[in-house]
Amino acid sequence: MKQIIHFTMLAILFSFLNSCGYEPIYSSVNLNIKFENKYIDGDKQLGNKIYSRLKEQFLISDNARKVNLYVAASSNKSVTSQSSTGKALEYKITVNAAIKITDFTSNQVLIEIDNTSSQNYKVQDRLFETEKLENKTIDNLIDKISQGLIIKISNINKFQ
Repeated sequence: MKQIIHFTMLAILFSFLNSCGYEPIYSSVNLNIKFENKYIDGDKQLGNKIYSRLKEQFLISDNARKVNLYVAASSNKSVTSQSSTGKALEYKITVNAAIKITDFTSNQVLIEIDNTSSQNYKVQDRLFETEKLENKTIDNLIDKISQGLIIKISNINKFQ
């Protein structure tokens, strides 16, 4: 009897979500653009990671709007906490990204953002673990920057 009630509740929930107009924020349905050219300044590896995260989100069709992507990326690592002997206990990673999207044919600026995100992480017992945590922290910051840009693009009617 409990299984029937759970199944019924689940079916009602799904039918409600389908009929209420729910649409995921990061859905690529409304983001019909194609990056024709990419230009990366500063940290090339960081800029390419940002480009890859953005490219994953866009639906490309025959009538996709062609745009150019400019990314100027950099990162900075600083010590935020030290032991009494001067050994670093915690670091702060800051990722700066200036992103500009322009129309491919007219070169008109469609979106321009300058985003700075930072996050702290603690030093681990092993150097390998600390480096792994640093890379994960950088990936999290890149995701945050990319998601902010995707939201901005989806809110602008120029791409629809």
